[in-house]
Amino acid sequence: MDWVIVATKTYDAPGAGVWMEHLCRQGAPVAVIQNGVEHRERFASYVPAERIVPVIIDCPAERRTPERVHQRGPVELFIQADMLGRSLATIFHGSRAQVTLTVDFLSAAWRKLCINSAGSISALLGKPAGVFHDEAIGRATLEVVRECAAVGRAAGAILDEDLPQKVLAQYRNFPVDSVNSLLADRLAGRPMETDARIGAIVRFGGQHCVPTPCNSLLLSLLEAI
Repeated sequence: MDWVIVATKTYDAPGAGVWMEHLCRQGAPVAVIQNGVEHRERFASYVPAERIVPVIIDCPAERRTPERVHQRGPVELFIQADMLGRSLATIFHGSRAQVTLTVDFLSAAWRKLCINSAGSISALLGKPAGVFHDEAIGRATLEVVRECAAVGRAAGAILDEDLPQKVLAQYRNFPVDSVNSLLADRLAGRPMETDARIGAIVRFGGQHCVPTPCNSLLLSLLEAI
């Protein structure tokens, strides 16, 4: 193999990891296209860290049945602008995917996690994006994203001060029936990526002594579901 691309749910990393010894026998690098900020950590026991390329994807899509995906907008990939990252980017030349090479992947990953953190509210309520037009839900969303951004900054990410307002505006601009992947998994009876998308905020918050009461509550409630 020239490349191995992992695009499973985060909780399926152990199942994907057992393939790595065979697929990477000749030293193939591994692109991990997943949610969260712990791409390398999930595969560190299967692949040397220097061969893991973390990738953030922004793809507004919903898998409505096993055979049908409804894609609402373009795909954008965020990849670290190093030698392996540039090599990975060439794979997508000629496709409809937009590739952004960034010198600050850490900030890109935490920015996406801030967006995902708001989606946990929708997943808990069992309602699509229209719920964010409610004023009380809007205020709660700002608090959830503020916590995530504070943790991200403590971890070294550079994030705009008005990021919570931008995230809320983004959700309010979505079609009212838009469903994020966390909610889609809950509605379909599949496991949810609560650990990668919310648990990471709580874990890193603990490491950096940043309080995360809102995200901790969301995590406990979603895990109880």
